[in-house]
Amino acid sequence: MVTLDQILPLLGPTASNEEKIAGLFALPNVVGPNDTEALRRVFTALDFEYLRKLLRAKGTDDCHVYHEVALNVLVAFAADETLAGTDQFRKCIKTIIKLLATPSSPQVLQDSVDLLRRLVLHPVLAKLIVKGANGKVLGQVYAANHDSELLRTSLQALIDVAVLQASVPLADVVPLLTDLAAFLTSPRGDDRRTDLLPDLDLLSSLLSYLDPPSSSISTLAPTTALVDLQPLLTSLLRTKGASPHLTHCTLTLASSWLAAEPTHGACVRDPSAWTVLATSAAIDIQVHLDTLDALAPVPIPDSTAATALGTSCHVVETLVDAIAREIITLPPRDLASWRRTCGDLVTALGAFLAQIAVRMPQEPDLRVTVGLLAVVRVACMLLAESDEREVAATTYGVGPLLVRLLEREEGVPVPVAPFVAPCLARVTADLDVARACVREWGGYAAVVRELEREQWWAQGDWTVVTHLASVVLNVVLLGAHVPELAGEKDESSKIGNSSSRATPAAADTTTIDLAADAVRILPRVSLARLTNALTDPVEQVGAAQAFGTTLVYIVAAMRHGRFTGKPVDAAQTAAAVLETAIAYSAFVAVAADVIWSEVGELVHLVDAGVAD
Repeated sequence: MVTLDQILPLLGPTASNEEKIAGLFALPNVVGPNDTEALRRVFTALDFEYLRKLLRAKGTDDCHVYHEVALNVLVAFAADETLAGTDQFRKCIKTIIKLLATPSSPQVLQDSVDLLRRLVLHPVLAKLIVKGANGKVLGQVYAANHDSELLRTSLQALIDVAVLQASVPLADVVPLLTDLAAFLTSPRGDDRRTDLLPDLDLLSSLLSYLDPPSSSISTLAPTTALVDLQPLLTSLLRTKGASPHLTHCTLTLASSWLAAEPTHGACVRDPSAWTVLATSAAIDIQVHLDTLDALAPVPIPDSTAATALGTSCHVVETLVDAIAREIITLPPRDLASWRRTCGDLVTALGAFLAQIAVRMPQEPDLRVTVGLLAVVRVACMLLAESDEREVAATTYGVGPLLVRLLEREEGVPVPVAPFVAPCLARVTADLDVARACVREWGGYAAVVRELEREQWWAQGDWTVVTHLASVVLNVVLLGAHVPELAGEKDESSKIGNSSSRATPAAADTTTIDLAADAVRILPRVSLARLTNALTDPVEQVGAAQAFGTTLVYIVAAMRHGRFTGKPVDAAQTAAAVLETAIAYSAFVAVAADVIWSEVGELVHLVDAGVAD
């Protein structure tokens, strides 16, 4: 019987080609697939250049035999993670990919896929397999073998794991994604749409694994969409009689695509496609809300349905933001259609959230899930961006819930101030809403506490600071803190007093010490933070808005309030405001005159208040 010691000399560089092929054919008889020690001995002795030559064999009827022998040897080596991570395999990748593109037999194709599935477990090899031209071949092979369930499943697993392990930027796998998308967009009957479900899941997974481009929306040309999935998405969403599962898979893919493609280039080129996508997502949200019970112990549980709801919310949120930033400009007809859809969605969101708003004060342990926050986030964005009068009723219904969430900021899955604050800043620009925010929702006190939190200032979340300061500034400038005289409201504000309010109007017993609240916020607007902001040009604009808005609120609050502190407190307060004003006027010169005028009056008022 032939032994391994007899075969090893036949595999080395000094042996003839006839000896090498004979030795390779004999290996399975003397080396078992789990014999790690023997496999490593073979690996050390083998002439890998000859093995790669066998992989490149072509032009003869027997070439598939050589391919299969070489692949079987490599598959056996790849079972050992130590061997699979060596440079010898790296040198084989390009040849294996070429063999995958033009297999000499069905068995060679399957063996090539099986080998690559083992190799992609190594991040370095995974990058070589999915990047550039190699990734393009994978996309083409996937399309060519889509009708073979076995191969399609193997290729799906190969591509999915390869992209996950590779951890590469989106731009590196554009050829792969483009070929997959082109195949899925190719014409096919509506009766075959269900065949695409695994493919949509695959594309969605790939996009979620990838690192999106680092460039921001404002620095990329709007026509540089990296992978244009718009034709595929709109085609699927327009499919007659599409199943809920197909719709869900399509919207999940859309969500992943929008997250990975910050320019929204495809939607810019075809705004009508945006209308189809946003409308489908908005309708999907309403369908999900109809199946949920706002009075259940957990209104939106962490479940598959909640995940689907969150996906549709993300699509709507992303595309509404694109309109707000003027990245997308809708034609008049599409804009009118979206406004109607938006009105229906706001009404559905308001009706659902208003019920939770009523429950929350009575149930302090009511669980706030990620799904619920996704719904609240969309409602906030729509209310903040809408100019429609009919959303007023929704504002009164949702407002109390937004305040309760701010009060629970530290006990919810994700921070809520980044999306609650812009909404409150927008809606409290209306006097009636601002009054309700102060007297019925407890919103003024909640926002002051949030503005006082060190987190936003320390992290430089200037947008959050600006919006929080805008809310309390609205209250002060509009006089919403002043007790309302009987009969003061006119008929035009009755919509806010209708039965659409989530909570009954409370007795007007609110007492606000504007000056005391301003003094609590003042330490946050410190010279040290201004100095830090000055050292980073990227932060200058955001910091200017945040500090300026907060400082104007402090001055206005202390001007409209009554300073009740001791003389020493008054002196310290005036000095702190003056110090910040000096720094701010150097930071933003255009605001200097306004700030100095306000500060001058403030110092006078502080002195007068203490004297009294």
